[in-house]
Amino acid sequence: MDRSLASVKPIIESTYGKDQAVKWAVYWGTFFIAVAELFGYINGEEWMVPVFLFKKK
Repeated sequence: MDRSLASVKPIIESTYGKDQAVKWAVYWGTFFIAVAELFGYINGEEWMVPVFLFKKK
């Protein structure tokens, strides 16, 4: 995504608005890094998907 930011930026701006584009580019970049790390754990042989149920107190 970082290498293709010129191509990705118009998509992010049209989806989230120009005023939110930088924030969402960072969010998506962080997501991609996390996914790469999580699925790279033990060469992708082991992974977990946690499920949480939140409720108001």
